Amino acid sequence: MHLDPLRKELEDLLKLKSSEERKAEELRSQTEIERQRVESDFEKLQRLLIEGKRILLSSLEEEEKKILQRIGENVTRLEEQSSSIKLLISELEEKSQQPAAELLKDVTVTLSRCQNTKFPKPEAVSTDLRLDFPLRYPQQLKKVITSFLGLEWWMGCGRYAVPVTLDPETANPWLLLSEDGKSVRRGETEQSLPHSPRRFDSYPCVLGREDFTSRQYWEVEMGEGGDCALGVCRDSNHAPPE
Repeated sequence: MHLDPLRKELEDLLKLKSSEERKAEELRSQTEIERQRVESDFEKLQRLLIEGKRILLSSLEEEEKKILQRIGENVTRLEEQSSSIKLLISELEEKSQQPAAELLKDVTVTLSRCQNTKFPKPEAVSTDLRLDFPLRYPQQLKKVITSFLGLEWWMGCGRYAVPVTLDPETANPWLLLSEDGKSVRRGETEQSLPHSPRRFDSYPCVLGREDFTSRQYWEVEMGEGGDCALGVCRDSNHAPPE
């Protein structure tokens, strides 16, 4: 009477054990497949970075050569013009030391050469590295990496990016705002500022000028040292939503 239930219990336990062992084996197999996929994907990403770096450096070197060549041509032309002017100056200085009778013999020719000697200014060479590929490449790379790591949502946030201009009327007296209102830093002394009911007195805070009622996105660049907090607040002049 007791053997049959025990045998049945043992059979069920062995089945469960076999099932768990199969799960473990499937997990090992799946993990190995995923490991190989990750290694393969990162190798592709690494090759992309290496190739991108090579192309960028090559483009940068070519652009530098072109600009340096144009600058070199200008330098050579200016040196030739300087030499011509030096020779003319030397000739005039020698003639100015001659007796009047000898000076007047061919002074007209010399003076005519002075008047007709005009050296056009060389074409201005811009040292801006105007590379089309490097301008596109960071965005392409950013898209590849975010897609690869499953961060497409981050790329989507860029659609809501908006500029923020800081409001000096709200800035704490210890804060120094840039002229364009795009950056702020803490000063070493407290400023004497006009009174404003909107100004933060107790905390080193400042508000942006812009209001918003929909989704928005910001990117903030931090300087060295210290810390900061970024957040949003409700306008105190408006009642909270029902």
